[in-house]
Amino acid sequence: MDKIKESWNRPITGSPFFVWEEKLRRVKAALKSWAKTLPNPADERRMAHASLEKHQLQMEEEEPTEELTVIEGNLQQKFHKVCLQEEEYWRQKSRSLWLKAGDRNTSFFHKQAQARRSFNTIFEIKEDRVTNKDFTSIKGAAFSHFEKLYSEVEGMS
Repeated sequence: MDKIKESWNRPITGSPFFVWEEKLRRVKAALKSWAKTLPNPADERRMAHASLEKHQLQMEEEEPTEELTVIEGNLQQKFHKVCLQEEEYWRQKSRSLWLKAGDRNTSFFHKQAQARRSFNTIFEIKEDRVTNKDFTSIKGAAFSHFEKLYSEVEGMS
């Protein structure tokens, strides 16, 4: 909330529409930078699993005690919680909100997110009978297309 308040409350001069758009742009940028600082759910799951495995190996080597059993229970709860958080992350990422929240098919959600990313990617573009497939030439073709589209035609002012 502090990042949102800070970016929203910075003074801006201009028309009300410009002020509104600029504030939204600033909040969006602040939220994006904040989101990049959040931990990756897959990494958290791997760390929780590693902690649980390490503790279980320790329990195999030592005499089991009630304290070790309680610690194992806590580690299992944490692992389960982290798995649910990862599932929710991929559910939101894939925008498959029509599925029930209880569906535990994380690989499905991951594939949905990958399919969406693939659908939104431009792999090739044709310009003057030439097919451009690498990023630089696609970028150049798009630039030249819009440059031609929005440049003034001579004799028409």
